[in-house]
Amino acid sequence: MFKTLFKRKNSSAKSSGRKMNSWQKQALRQRIIAIVGGVTILAVVTMLISGWFFGQYLPVDRHKRVTVIEVSGQKFNMGYYIDALRGYNQLYLEGNSQLLPYILDMTVQNIQQFVLVRDGAAKLGIKVSNAEIDKLRRAYFLPRSQAVRDILEMALLSEKLQDEHFGPQVPDSGDTRDVIAIFLESQRQLESIKAQLNAGADFAELAALFSLDSTTSGNGGALGLHANGVFDYQLGTAGFDDAIFELEPGVWGTFDDADRSKQGGYWLIKIIERNEDNSLAHVSGILLGSIEEAEEIKARLDAGEDFDTLAKEYSQKLNDMSGADLGWVSAADSDVFKDFAMDTSNPVGTVSSPIKDASQTTTGGVWLFKVLSSEIADTTEEDRDYLIGKFFNDWMSELQEAAADTMINHLDTEKRAFAVAQASR
Repeated sequence: MFKTLFKRKNSSAKSSGRKMNSWQKQALRQRIIAIVGGVTILAVVTMLISGWFFGQYLPVDRHKRVTVIEVSGQKFNMGYYIDALRGYNQLYLEGNSQLLPYILDMTVQNIQQFVLVRDGAAKLGIKVSNAEIDKLRRAYFLPRSQAVRDILEMALLSEKLQDEHFGPQVPDSGDTRDVIAIFLESQRQLESIKAQLNAGADFAELAALFSLDSTTSGNGGALGLHANGVFDYQLGTAGFDDAIFELEPGVWGTFDDADRSKQGGYWLIKIIERNEDNSLAHVSGILLGSIEEAEEIKARLDAGEDFDTLAKEYSQKLNDMSGADLGWVSAADSDVFKDFAMDTSNPVGTVSSPIKDASQTTTGGVWLFKVLSSEIADTTEEDRDYLIGKFFNDWMSELQEAAADTMINHLDTEKRAFAVAQASR
């Protein structure tokens, strides 16, 4: 009996053990499924995060957070700069992304000027509302980015400043002068033009032929009748107005304008070395603004002064890395000095006579002008616009000068390329 009972109990226990193992296996299976599912989800999430991190954050988002512009203690990151580029692209370039490289510097300057205009206008009690900004944004179908809003705010503030602050400063009437003028490269050329005028030559014809200023060459030297302050703004000069209004009518006057840009210059070229078959010449160059200056520097070189030293002091075209070194020239190049460089009768070390190059831009020249008449007259709408623009620009120049030490541009070649690539998308 005990043996039979024992066998039953033992058999029952074995049966009971098999059922427990089955339940445990089922529970374990469910746990494994849950764990595997969790691991799978985690893996997917990890892959997504990893893809975003390596595909978006590292190459893009991280760079967008980098500060690239500073002004008056305010910082603007790459993302803001890219949005500003897109805004200006839409406003000025009609969405032509290929032209973006040409507005990189302008965009930096405008971002800096926005801070100055906004803060300066606030001190004058001039502001614009969000409603005004939104209305203008919708009119041009522009995105809602902060950079775009700031672009529009600066435009609206500039308009209000000119209408409400600088406009009232323009007098209703005042002293005016009717002036003719011609811009020449040097005093020597000016004396030559005066001699031709004294001999009976027509001023308008001479201005059309010789003036290095597009305004006076295009209209025969006639600047018209304008108020004091307009001539500087009209011609992009500084101090010319003062010279005009100090001169008696009917008398020829002159005004040296060292900062005025003009088309044309003169090279002095030095041959440094040639290759074995004389098919290439290595040259250095000094670019000067007038034949007169070029001849003076050539005389100093002939007297034994150092070429590179004079280049650093006088040349209007120097490379940051190579200085006056212009590299190697061949007969196939378009440089105007190639004929001198490739002429094997000019030995290594020879310096050329002045070579004119109309393709180069140089600064400096002299104005020959005459006041035809003087009168008190009402301020014309054209002069009013000129003077308002002048007052505004003078105000901006003062703000920029005061904030010059606070304006920092961190954009390098790599960052500029990144900005163009992102703004093009």
